[in-house]
Amino acid sequence: MVSKAETNRRGFLRVGSGMAAAALAAACAPVAAPAPAAPATAPNPAAAQDTAFKKQWDELVAAARKEGQLMCVMGTGGTGWKRVLADFETAYPGIATENSSFASINLWIPRVTQEMKSGVYTWDVAVQGPTSSIRVLKPQGAYEPIRPLLIHPDVLDTQKWYAGFDGGFIEDKKPETGYSFQWDIRRQLWVNTDTIKPGQIKTVQDLLKPEFKGKMAFQDPRNSGHTYLLSTVLRLKYGNDFLKKLFVDQEPTILRDTRAAAEGLIRGKFLVVTGIDGSILSDFKEKGIPFKVDTLVTPDGDFLFGGSPIFAMAKPPHPNAAKLFINWFLTKDGQTSVSKHIEYNSRRKDVTPFDKSSIPQEGDEKKFMRLDAEAIFDDIEKSQEVAKQLLG
Repeated sequence: MVSKAETNRRGFLRVGSGMAAAALAAACAPVAAPAPAAPATAPNPAAAQDTAFKKQWDELVAAARKEGQLMCVMGTGGTGWKRVLADFETAYPGIATENSSFASINLWIPRVTQEMKSGVYTWDVAVQGPTSSIRVLKPQGAYEPIRPLLIHPDVLDTQKWYAGFDGGFIEDKKPETGYSFQWDIRRQLWVNTDTIKPGQIKTVQDLLKPEFKGKMAFQDPRNSGHTYLLSTVLRLKYGNDFLKKLFVDQEPTILRDTRAAAEGLIRGKFLVVTGIDGSILSDFKEKGIPFKVDTLVTPDGDFLFGGSPIFAMAKPPHPNAAKLFINWFLTKDGQTSVSKHIEYNSRRKDVTPFDKSSIPQEGDEKKFMRLDAEAIFDDIEKSQEVAKQLLG
């Protein structure tokens, strides 16, 4: 008979030998590989760039609000530009805008020139005609380069622009001061559709017919883009004699006031005019004056044009507000406002065209002359000189 003590001793030995066997098996088993460490998070350059831009943008907005004001010269005035500026004020409360209105760029140029001579710098940004701006005001130091001011990713994305982002700069050489934001087959002739029926005027040559003598009004071709651009196309196609027949022999009224041209057309005083646009017509709409006017399609007079560019004025009194506005102006939101209120097609592909019929199509750059870049300015100035010789 096995004593109780012996039983306990044998049980202990069994347990001990089992534990030893388990330890031996564990020692002989292959060592398990350590669990892989969690991979390090890959850097995200895009996120870092977004964060850096947001910080830069927020600082710009804060600085612009501290200035609290923006002084503009937008086109020739009109309700349309006031609404664009109102949209900017809504987007960035705390920045009041003020727009100076001049009937033509030729009234604004001497004002700017005289003020600069006196050391006075009144305005922050301007939307004005390209030729006089680049040939007259730029050499005087009226503008600062605009490219360094453009920082918003939505503006710099070249895929969002017809002809690419760089296609908006109008100068051949640096520094680049003017940026073109429109994209149109430009038609400078306007008619009252109650008096001019479809097909009555098929080409500009039809304007030499007797029924139009003394019944037309042209913005002064000696100094107004609305007409000297058109006259450049006609001079290059038909020669100087054609301009004589149109500007002298047909006895048109020569105007410098865009509002007078629009009113004369609306009231039936003139059958054909140049020198008006949607921003001027919007004023008559606001007053409830009924009218039916439209641009005239003339294959021999139409041309490609990016409109009046936006410029950054030199020594702006509100530099941060100017930089903020220019960037906003060229974003989708800003260009949507311009297209809606000024009735232009934007160069941005993501903005709904105001007039799909005037959006240039593939191949149109070969079909139509392009008059919105410095390369054509010599021809434009020659057309002005011809007009001066004809009209005195």
